[in-house]
Amino acid sequence: NEFIEYVSLAYKYQKISQDMAKSILKTQMDAELYNTMIGRNINSRSKDYTSIQKFHSQEKYISRQSLLDGPIVAKRIKEENPIYLNWCHDLIYKSELVFETFGDKLNLIYINRNPIDIIYEWDKKNFGERISNDPTDLTYLVKYKSSVVPEVAIGWEKEYIESKPLERIIKMIYTSMKRNLEMIVKSQGNKNLLIINFEDIVTNPKNFIKFISNYLELDTLPIMNN
Repeated sequence: NEFIEYVSLAYKYQKISQDMAKSILKTQMDAELYNTMIGRNINSRSKDYTSIQKFHSQEKYISRQSLLDGPIVAKRIKEENPIYLNWCHDLIYKSELVFETFGDKLNLIYINRNPIDIIYEWDKKNFGERISNDPTDLTYLVKYKSSVVPEVAIGWEKEYIESKPLERIIKMIYTSMKRNLEMIVKSQGNKNLLIINFEDIVTNPKNFIKFISNYLELDTLPIMNN
């Protein structure tokens, strides 16, 4: 749900007031939870990471499509107390708003990646040329003279335009990880923010799953052993 990142971005650059930004986040989150509870907008595209086909119990979401909508959904939410999971691309550096909005209702888990891996992946996807040129790339852009550059290039717009595609990617990843680190340091002591290294997940998954279960105070599902 991109609105979480987009509204947070608008708030970070002071393009929207805090009360309006928080109201949008709360209302949109309620709407998305409502839609999820009645099986609306299910992603069945097999190639997507967030596809229902990659979920262990697809029938849970499919069966909701036949349930009643309306006020009865609020009652179901209170009874089931579901966790609404959202996968974000680049939220951490502009996360002040979501913590101010949701408080202890929110847990943000940041997966720290090796920058070399991200550079390799972005280069394979040709982001060095696609961003600011490809209309199907939905990166937020800012105008610079007669050109446009991605938001992450604010402050080094001329360098972005004059750089080669791979050089752009390296500088974008560097800038992103630098501002992510600044927010992580600023957020030290926030018990609702958890930092995890990707390598720890893939090299020791059982311990990682146990760690996450303890952090969220949830039981591990038997399917996770597979």
